[in-house]
Amino acid sequence: MRALTAGQAPLRGRTGLELLMHPDDFRKATEHLPSPEDLPLAIFVYSVIGGVVGYATYMTNFDLPSESSDFDRWVAERVLSP
Repeated sequence: MRALTAGQAPLRGRTGLELLMHPDDFRKATEHLPSPEDLPLAIFVYSVIGGVVGYATYMTNFDLPSESSDFDRWVAERVLSP
């Protein structure tokens, strides 16, 4: 992405802000889940979307799995859905 606005790139000089977003580590990412103490669920979700749980909630319309048994539904409806 940085190459789009650097050097002689067409978008050079058109950005107003460069915001670097770093992924959360595993423990911080679990805080965004409805049940952060459910470690199996946290591992499942983290394995699919990694440390971007905080802003991935916007992509899934704030629908994160509430328990491990809800994970398959969530993947089918939110992650794999076009």
